[in-house]
Amino acid sequence: MQNLLHRQAESLGISLSQQTAIQMTEFVLANDMVSMNVVLASLIRDSGVRELAVLNVDGDIIAVAENTENPLSPIIPIPYTLRDDLKIFRAPILLADSTAGLVRLTLNLNYIEVGMIDNLLLVALATIVLIFVGAALTTTYFRYLIVFLYY
Repeated sequence: MQNLLHRQAESLGISLSQQTAIQMTEFVLANDMVSMNVVLASLIRDSGVRELAVLNVDGDIIAVAENTENPLSPIIPIPYTLRDDLKIFRAPILLADSTAGLVRLTLNLNYIEVGMIDNLLLVALATIVLIFVGAALTTTYFRYLIVFLYY
């Protein structure tokens, strides 16, 4: 299950970095820093993206947006800390078979682990509730069955 989620996160990072590179092509050519920063800031809002940067051909950062929110935490606090898995993806900004720059995306994979822990806790809680309901129904049934047999 975790491997499947990591593969999905990998494909998300690749496609998001490629789409961002395509979207940034026009801004890089026009050297429009304001539009780049606005678009980058809107892309990282409410997502698992930790950092999104546009680099020029020399590798210097032209525009960057960072997500400074606290990492996700499970519904019920657990006694150990979650890994802070960061994965970096890169996609070239291409124009007419030449590279105009690079998009660097840092994806925080911690949300995968938080989601798995939350699901595990909710399934365990539902199982415990069902066990108690089943036990209550069984004891009630047998209590009335025994009373019925005596009469």
